[in-house]
Amino acid sequence: MRTKRAFFFLAVLNTLGLLDLTAQEPTDYLTSKEIEQMKEAQRIDLRVKVLMKIAERRLQALEQTTVSKKEEEAWGPLLKGAPEELLRHYIKAIDETILNIEDAHSQDPENEFLHSALKTFREATDRYLPRLKALKERLQSTEAQEVLDHAIEATELANADAREGEARFAKPKKK
Repeated sequence: MRTKRAFFFLAVLNTLGLLDLTAQEPTDYLTSKEIEQMKEAQRIDLRVKVLMKIAERRLQALEQTTVSKKEEEAWGPLLKGAPEELLRHYIKAIDETILNIEDAHSQDPENEFLHSALKTFREATDRYLPRLKALKERLQSTEAQEVLDHAIEATELANADAREGEARFAKPKKK
Protein backbone atom coordinates (compact mmCIF):
# COMPACT_ATOMS: atom_id res chain seq x y z
CA MET A 1 0.00 0.00 0.00
CA ARG A 2 2.75 2.46 0.99
CA THR A 3 4.75 1.60 -2.13
CA LYS A 4 1.74 2.27 -4.35
CA ARG A 5 1.28 5.63 -2.62
CA ALA A 6 4.94 6.52 -3.12
CA PHE A 7 4.79 5.61 -6.81
CA PHE A 8 1.56 7.58 -7.17
CA PHE A 9 3.18 10.56 -5.46
CA LEU A 10 6.22 10.38 -7.75
CA ALA A 11 3.88 10.18 -10.75
CA VAL A 12 2.03 13.29 -9.56
CA LEU A 13 5.31 15.17 -9.10
CA ASN A 14 6.39 14.09 -12.57
CA THR A 15 3.08 15.23 -14.06
CA LEU A 16 3.38 18.60 -12.37
CA GLY A 17 6.87 19.02 -13.78
CA LEU A 18 8.48 18.96 -10.36
CA LEU A 19 10.14 15.64 -11.02
CA ASP A 20 11.36 14.61 -14.43
CA LEU A 21 13.13 11.29 -14.14
CA THR A 22 13.44 10.76 -17.88
CA ALA A 23 14.84 14.04 -19.15
CA GLN A 24 17.22 15.08 -16.41
CA GLU A 25 20.24 13.59 -14.78
CA PRO A 26 19.95 13.36 -11.00
CA THR A 27 22.99 15.61 -10.70
CA ASP A 28 21.64 18.52 -12.76
CA TYR A 29 20.77 20.43 -9.61
CA LEU A 30 24.05 19.74 -7.82
CA THR A 31 27.22 21.78 -7.63
CA SER A 32 30.50 20.13 -8.58
CA LYS A 33 31.47 19.85 -4.90
CA GLU A 34 28.11 18.23 -4.08
CA ILE A 35 28.68 15.75 -6.90
CA GLU A 36 32.04 14.88 -5.34
CA GLN A 37 30.33 14.33 -1.98
CA MET A 38 27.75 12.06 -3.66
CA LYS A 39 30.44 9.99 -5.37
CA GLU A 40 32.18 9.41 -2.04
CA ALA A 41 28.98 8.36 -0.25
CA GLN A 42 28.33 4.88 -1.56
CA ARG A 43 26.67 3.30 1.47
CA ILE A 44 22.96 4.16 1.78
CA ASP A 45 23.27 5.77 5.21
CA LEU A 46 26.09 8.01 4.00
CA ARG A 47 24.27 8.79 0.76
CA VAL A 48 21.16 9.90 2.67
CA LYS A 49 23.29 12.18 4.86
CA VAL A 50 24.74 13.83 1.76
CA LEU A 51 21.34 14.24 0.12
CA MET A 52 19.89 15.73 3.28
CA LYS A 53 22.82 18.14 3.46
CA ILE A 54 22.04 19.17 -0.12
CA ALA A 55 18.36 19.71 0.79
CA GLU A 56 19.50 21.68 3.85
CA ARG A 57 21.69 23.90 1.67
CA ARG A 58 18.72 24.72 -0.59
CA LEU A 59 16.74 25.74 2.49
CA GLN A 60 19.67 27.84 3.70
CA ALA A 61 19.75 29.59 0.33
CA LEU A 62 16.01 30.25 0.56
CA GLU A 63 16.40 31.57 4.11
CA GLN A 64 19.36 33.65 2.95
CA THR A 65 21.65 32.36 5.66
CA THR A 66 25.41 32.12 5.37
CA VAL A 67 27.68 29.12 5.71
CA SER A 68 31.07 28.78 7.31
CA LYS A 69 34.27 28.97 5.29
CA LYS A 70 34.94 25.31 6.12
CA GLU A 71 31.54 24.25 4.79
CA GLU A 72 31.98 26.34 1.68
CA GLU A 73 35.33 24.66 1.02
CA ALA A 74 33.77 21.20 1.35
CA TRP A 75 30.41 21.85 -0.34
CA GLY A 76 30.88 25.00 -2.40
CA PRO A 77 28.97 28.26 -2.06
CA LEU A 78 25.22 28.22 -1.56
CA LEU A 79 23.33 28.36 -4.82
CA LYS A 80 21.60 31.51 -5.83
CA GLY A 81 18.38 31.54 -7.77
CA ALA A 82 14.69 32.15 -7.76
CA PRO A 83 12.85 30.66 -4.78
CA GLU A 84 10.85 28.31 -7.01
CA GLU A 85 14.08 26.99 -8.55
CA LEU A 86 15.68 26.42 -5.15
CA LEU A 87 12.50 24.68 -3.96
CA ARG A 88 12.54 22.42 -7.02
CA HIS A 89 16.14 21.53 -6.18
CA TYR A 90 15.06 20.77 -2.62
CA ILE A 91 12.27 18.49 -3.91
CA LYS A 92 14.76 16.72 -6.19
CA ALA A 93 17.00 15.99 -3.19
CA ILE A 94 14.01 14.55 -1.29
CA ASP A 95 12.93 12.50 -4.31
CA GLU A 96 16.45 11.25 -4.96
CA THR A 97 16.70 10.17 -1.33
CA ILE A 98 13.50 8.14 -1.67
CA LEU A 99 14.78 6.53 -4.87
CA ASN A 100 18.14 5.72 -3.27
CA ILE A 101 16.49 4.12 -0.25
CA GLU A 102 14.13 2.10 -2.44
CA ASP A 103 17.06 1.00 -4.62
CA ALA A 104 19.15 -0.05 -1.61
CA HIS A 105 16.20 -2.01 -0.24
CA SER A 106 15.51 -3.73 -3.55
CA GLN A 107 19.18 -4.73 -3.87
CA ASP A 108 19.41 -6.00 -0.30
CA PRO A 109 16.26 -6.03 1.86
CA GLU A 110 18.43 -6.93 4.86
CA ASN A 111 20.86 -4.03 4.34
CA GLU A 112 22.21 -3.23 7.79
CA PHE A 113 22.39 0.49 6.99
CA LEU A 114 18.73 0.97 5.97
CA HIS A 115 17.52 1.75 9.48
CA SER A 116 20.19 4.39 9.96
CA ALA A 117 19.39 5.89 6.54
CA LEU A 118 15.68 6.03 7.32
CA LYS A 119 16.33 7.56 10.74
CA THR A 120 18.52 10.26 9.19
CA PHE A 121 15.85 10.93 6.56
CA ARG A 122 13.06 11.13 9.15
CA GLU A 123 15.04 13.40 11.47
CA ALA A 124 15.98 15.73 8.62
CA THR A 125 12.43 15.98 7.30
CA ASP A 126 11.24 16.60 10.88
CA ARG A 127 13.54 19.65 10.95
CA TYR A 128 12.70 20.82 7.42
CA LEU A 129 8.91 20.90 7.74
CA PRO A 130 8.68 23.88 10.13
CA ARG A 131 11.26 25.74 8.09
CA LEU A 132 9.32 25.18 4.89
CA LYS A 133 6.09 26.30 6.55
CA ALA A 134 7.82 29.44 7.81
CA LEU A 135 8.73 30.32 4.22
CA LYS A 136 5.02 30.77 3.40
CA GLU A 137 5.19 34.25 4.92
CA ARG A 138 8.32 35.24 2.98
CA LEU A 139 7.63 34.03 -0.55
CA GLN A 140 5.71 36.48 -2.68
CA SER A 141 5.05 34.95 -6.08
CA THR A 142 2.18 32.60 -6.78
CA GLU A 143 4.54 30.17 -8.52
CA ALA A 144 6.88 30.08 -5.51
CA GLN A 145 3.90 29.49 -3.21
CA GLU A 146 2.70 26.60 -5.39
CA VAL A 147 6.13 24.97 -5.48
CA LEU A 148 6.45 25.51 -1.73
CA ASP A 149 3.11 23.73 -1.21
CA HIS A 150 4.46 20.80 -3.24
CA ALA A 151 7.70 20.83 -1.24
CA ILE A 152 5.74 20.69 2.01
CA GLU A 153 3.56 17.88 0.70
CA ALA A 154 6.59 15.92 -0.54
CA THR A 155 8.34 16.39 2.80
CA GLU A 156 5.29 15.32 4.80
CA LEU A 157 4.88 12.17 2.70
CA ALA A 158 8.62 11.41 2.86
CA ASN A 159 8.59 11.92 6.62
CA ALA A 160 5.63 9.56 7.11
CA ASP A 161 7.22 6.92 4.89
CA ALA A 162 10.60 7.27 6.61
CA ARG A 163 8.94 7.00 10.01
CA GLU A 164 7.15 3.81 8.95
CA GLY A 165 10.29 2.36 7.37
CA GLU A 166 12.38 3.26 10.39
CA ALA A 167 10.01 1.32 12.63
CA ARG A 168 9.99 -1.61 10.23
CA PHE A 169 13.78 -1.85 10.00
CA ALA A 170 14.51 -1.19 13.66
CA LYS A 171 16.85 -3.69 15.17
CA PRO A 172 15.32 -5.61 18.04
CA LYS A 173 16.59 -4.40 21.41
CA LYS A 174 18.75 -6.79 23.34
CA LYS A 175 17.38 -7.96 26.65
